[in-house]
Amino acid sequence: MWIHFIHRKQRIAVASGFTLIEMLVALSIFIILSSAFLMNYNTFNKRISLDTLAHQIGQWVRDAQVSAMSVKNSKTQAGTFPGYGLHFDIATPDRFVYFADLNNNKRYDPPISPAKCGDPGVECEREILLLQGNSIVSLCGLVTPPTIPTITPKCGATLSTSQTFDIVFTRPNPDADIAGDLNSVGSFPTPYSSARITVSSVTGYERVVETWITGQISVQ
Repeated sequence: MWIHFIHRKQRIAVASGFTLIEMLVALSIFIILSSAFLMNYNTFNKRISLDTLAHQIGQWVRDAQVSAMSVKNSKTQAGTFPGYGLHFDIATPDRFVYFADLNNNKRYDPPISPAKCGDPGVECEREILLLQGNSIVSLCGLVTPPTIPTITPKCGATLSTSQTFDIVFTRPNPDADIAGDLNSVGSFPTPYSSARITVSSVTGYERVVETWITGQISVQ
């Protein structure tokens, strides 16, 4: 009887376990689900990163406005209280420049070599890098001022494509001066009424930051 009981207990133990095939199937399902989760998480993380970047660009525009209106002293030239702005260049899509308009020409003048950003006497106060593979993919400006800000296509018939953008605030006017590429004689063409900066993640997800001459900022 004891032998019969032991054999029965062994049969129950064997029956309640997992076979090798069952373990392989369960492991395969776990790997598939984990891979799908990690892929979705990576995409989600990049979207969050780009959303954060778009709002940070808007915040930098607002910071330039506040710095100009509050008569902020220049970091690179003591005793001066210039206008402040942002410079975007499609040739350097992984960064943009926060600058002080030291000569009050309402445009960004890059440092002349060997000077670099942050050195005394140069307009560039800081270069802001776009991390995690994010980049600037399009710069467009609205030439004809509408009565109210409207959502327009990224680049279309009503928008002019530009290689560069300078958004500058100069006291006491709280409005922005927005201009794009230099023309052949070294001066800006007709000022834009808005600047649309399109940023993209490595997966192709895009956000648009639009700044109006009134100082209004929207993230789309």
